[in-house]
Amino acid sequence: MDRQTPDQVAEEIIAELRQGVCTTGIKPGLAGEIGSNSQWVAANEERSFRAAAHAHLATGVTITIRAVLFADFRRYSALI
Repeated sequence: MDRQTPDQVAEEIIAELRQGVCTTGIKPGLAGEIGSNSQWVAANEERSFRAAAHAHLATGVTITIRAVLFADFRRYSALI
């Protein structure tokens, strides 16, 4: 994922949501869990936030977010 754009990651998420994971046919009910492991959002975490937001807009799927204690959620919501 480190070399993919948010749009490329979103395409993978959207495909799983619409077609199922791998060849199982099992479709996820939400996009997540996405989050951050610190008070700031690292580049790969930001990519995940943006990709999940793209997937939500394309499918209406719910996004779940995990954050560290006392995190500033405004930083997260600004990404989506």
